[in-house]
Amino acid sequence: MISRNDPCWCGSGKKWKKCHYPQKQHPQKGLAEEYMKKYGIILKNEEQIAKIRTACQLTASILKKTCDMAEAGVTTNQLNAFAHKLHTEANAIPAPLGYGSPPYPKSICTSLNDVICHG
Repeated sequence: MISRNDPCWCGSGKKWKKCHYPQKQHPQKGLAEEYMKKYGIILKNEEQIAKIRTACQLTASILKKTCDMAEAGVTTNQLNAFAHKLHTEANAIPAPLGYGSPPYPKSICTSLNDVICHG
């Protein structure tokens, strides 16, 4: 039987109580810190989730309006200007604009086969 102060079985050189000793804690307490440390995942709180939901609704609205404008004779530059205007009116920043290196110059990503990928 291993005791709390014995060296940990994993060979880390730490005491068992500081390494692999079972921890009793509230299931939610420290969960955000654990997920960030172990997996690089940020657990969102209710306020952050509400803001994400609002941003998604705005994005869906802009995407639908831009898709509705896409028809024969409308250029991708016209679609970009329209989507950029909608973002500006909503005090929003288009996700692709300025992204990467070199910075992406447009507010939407479109393809030559008339598909709006995202915006």
